[in-house]
Amino acid sequence: MRIAFITNTHNIHNGQYKANTFNSTNSTMPVNFKSDSFEKSDKAKLYEKIEHQQRKELYKVLAEIEKEKQNSDTSLYTLESLNDRLENINNEYKKLNEMLSQSSGKNQSYNYEIIMQYMEARANMAADKGFNRIVGHDKLKGKLIETFCIGTILNDKLEKNDNIKEAKVPDIILFYGPTGTGKTTFARALGEEAQTYTAEPNWVELSAQNSPEKKLEIIKDLAQRAKENYNKSSDKKRTIIILNEVDTLIASPDIYTNPVKRAQQERIVKDFISLARDCAQNYKCTLFLTTNEPQRIDKRILDKNMSPAKIGLEPSPPEVLQEILKKKLSFFNVSIDTDEIMKKLLENKSSSEYSNSDIESLVDNVMRYYKKPSVDDFIEEIECGFEPGISKESMDNFNEFKISQKNNIDEEWRELS
Repeated sequence: MRIAFITNTHNIHNGQYKANTFNSTNSTMPVNFKSDSFEKSDKAKLYEKIEHQQRKELYKVLAEIEKEKQNSDTSLYTLESLNDRLENINNEYKKLNEMLSQSSGKNQSYNYEIIMQYMEARANMAADKGFNRIVGHDKLKGKLIETFCIGTILNDKLEKNDNIKEAKVPDIILFYGPTGTGKTTFARALGEEAQTYTAEPNWVELSAQNSPEKKLEIIKDLAQRAKENYNKSSDKKRTIIILNEVDTLIASPDIYTNPVKRAQQERIVKDFISLARDCAQNYKCTLFLTTNEPQRIDKRILDKNMSPAKIGLEPSPPEVLQEILKKKLSFFNVSIDTDEIMKKLLENKSSSEYSNSDIESLVDNVMRYYKKPSVDDFIEEIECGFEPGISKESMDNFNEFKISQKNNIDEEWRELS
C-alpha cells in the first residue's frame, strides 16, 4: 500500500526549502541566558547537544531533497513531503530551545533532566506507529485494516477463491468531526498500518498557498502515478491519497455569492467528481478525506454512490480520554493516579467538550515544567484557564450533519458511522 498525504504546509519549489534550514544565529536559538537551576556550562552543552541533533536530522532530509531534485522522475508531492519533514524538525527543536531559554519563576524547574526527558518522550512518540497510537475505535480500525490492508492484498495478489471474501474498496472515505477528535491521526495511522502489510508509504503535504486548481493538478498526478505504480509492482500496491481540510477544495458552489467565484468552484467540483468517480478501479487508489466542516462539501460528492463511507468522529468519552492521558504520560515514563485529573476536567468542561488533542496538550503543558509531576500540578494547570477545545456550536453542527447523512451511507459502513 502506498500512501500520499495532502494537507497544508509551505511549499518547497525554487529553493524555498532553504529558508527552513537551521541557522545558528536564528532567534529560535538564543545565545544569552541566565544561570538558573544548573550551571551555564551545562546549559551551553545542552544547547550544543540540541543543535547537533537538529543539524543531523535536517542535513539528512536536505540530502534527500538534493537527490530528488536531480531525479527527473521526482514528483511534486515527493518534494512537498520532504519539506514537511524539515518544517516538523524545526518546530520540534524550536520548542526545545524555548523551554531551555526560560529561567524565571515557575520556569526554574527547567533543568537538564527535564529537557532530556522531553527529548526522550519525543523519540518515544515518534516510534508509536499505526493504529497502536489510537485509543479505542476497535471496530473501525478492524474494518479499515480489512479493507485497505488485508482485503486489497487478497483482491490483487491471489487468484479467485470461493473461500476468500473480497474487500469492496471505496473511491472515497470521509472522516468528519470537530477539531482535535483524531481525523488526521486516523489518516496517518492508516498509512503507517498499511506499511506493515506492504511497502513503505509515500507521504505528501500540499502547500496552503496552492490554489484549488493546483491542488487538483497534484491529485491527478498522484492518481496517475498510483495506477502506474500498481501496474509496475509485482505485489500490486494500491495507494491511499489523504486530503486534509477537504472542504476548502470541494465546497459547494452555492455558498459563494460572487457569480465568477461560483462558476469557478463549479468547475473544480466537476473536475474532482470526474477524477474521484471509480478511482478505486481506474487508478487503484482511494481518496481519504478529512474535514471539520462537512456541511460545506458539495452534495454531489456526499452522495453515497460516490462517498459510501462517512465516518463521524465525535469527542471521546471520559474513559477513552483517560486512556489517552495515561498513554501520553507513559511516553514521559510518568505513572500517576489520573482519576482526580479526569474528575477536574469533567467539572471544568461545562457545555463544551475536551478533545483528544486537548488531553495531549495538557500533558505537554505540565511536562514542560516538571520531571515528576503530581496530580496537584495537573489540577493547577486546569484551573489556570485550560478550556475545552470543542464548543457547543461545533457539536451542534456535527450532530446536525450526522443526522442529515443517516440514510446517505452505504450499508457496509453504516454501523461505523
